[in-house]
Amino acid sequence: MMLPNGIVFSQDVLAATWFQVLAAAVAFNSLVFLGMTVAKLIPWPQQFHPDWVAQRLAIVGVKINVENSKSEIRKRQKTQISGGSLSHEEDPFNAIRDAIIIRDIPWVISVSGILAGLLSFAEFLFLSDTAEDSIFQFTEAVLWLILGIWLGRSSVGATARSWIWAVVAAAQVESLALLASRGVDEVVFTTSLIIMSVYAPLTMRWRPAIAGGLVMTVIYVIEALSYGITDIRWFLAGPIAVGCSLILLKLRLITVATLADDRVAMQKLATTDAVTGVLTRRGLTPLIPSLAGSAHRVEQPVQVTVLRVDNVDQLAESYSPKYRDELLSAVADSARRTSNLGDLIARWDSNTFLILGFGTDEAEREKLDRVVTAIGELELTLGKESPQISATSVSGDPMSDTFDSLVMAAENSLSSV
Repeated sequence: MMLPNGIVFSQDVLAATWFQVLAAAVAFNSLVFLGMTVAKLIPWPQQFHPDWVAQRLAIVGVKINVENSKSEIRKRQKTQISGGSLSHEEDPFNAIRDAIIIRDIPWVISVSGILAGLLSFAEFLFLSDTAEDSIFQFTEAVLWLILGIWLGRSSVGATARSWIWAVVAAAQVESLALLASRGVDEVVFTTSLIIMSVYAPLTMRWRPAIAGGLVMTVIYVIEALSYGITDIRWFLAGPIAVGCSLILLKLRLITVATLADDRVAMQKLATTDAVTGVLTRRGLTPLIPSLAGSAHRVEQPVQVTVLRVDNVDQLAESYSPKYRDELLSAVADSARRTSNLGDLIARWDSNTFLILGFGTDEAEREKLDRVVTAIGELELTLGKESPQISATSVSGDPMSDTFDSLVMAAENSLSSV
């Protein structure tokens, strides 16, 4: 006798409501993946260029300002990307948090709409006594889906998105309260608790999270009273869910703060020379326009001073690579102590330093003499060969001379010495 393989369910299990809902979800999932597989095999036509579309529409009398449309696209992209950039003026923590909000909240609202739509569709198919309620839920799900898609394509700021998500979460709990007042089963309370326990970490801000939590707690209590629940544990479950959600928000913000600190440390490591403690070439370059603007406002020329330790390689061979690093660090420290307040000092090459500032030529010559004298007084040779320093300074108009041209002129001057 051949026995069937797998699990054999009785007829009453196959006719149960929960099994039919599960079967519908599995069938829907299979159809979705089948459609995605077929879509990959279909040779879809290439998208039309906006200019081509504008030309065809102009033929029939419809005029579209393509440049304005492109500007709007660039504006949206700039809004969505700017949250992740870490400028010198922007707080890294806020930058990362805003980038997460801008990226995640449209997606969360859309997914919540999709899930609500699937649940309402399953109720409509298998729970005939709640068909009217499922239509209401499906309409709400479509609204959330449209809102999520619109947010993903809009330039709404991060703070507004956090408040929008808090309002959406409270509205979802409110819609469940309306269903509870109409005598729907206890599933609405479980769904409310799920929303209340996960909403706060997605807001990424305390004010909308706390305000939304208070509103949802009040709605939940009224929902339970309207349904006729007397068990105190159900009433306590709402505040507990909100409290757990706020704890998750705190943990997520701690993670973001740690990530921001790591980024700051990495940025500092990339812009600060590890041996001498002065700026690197990468760290100096973004600061040049600001210094040139300051020189232009006070009507003084930009000054570029180049310091070069000519025999640094020979000293490293005579002493050690560690001594070379100590010598370069001492040279940088001398330049820092004897330079003018506000000057930018950077390690431009393995044995070359730049001092970027502004002032009169006479003041620049005095500064150059102070720097060379201070370096000559270094007592690091241990009785052996002293470091040989070459130094020069050039000046230029901040509105006509470029930084690269001044550096090239200074290097050429050193080479001719």
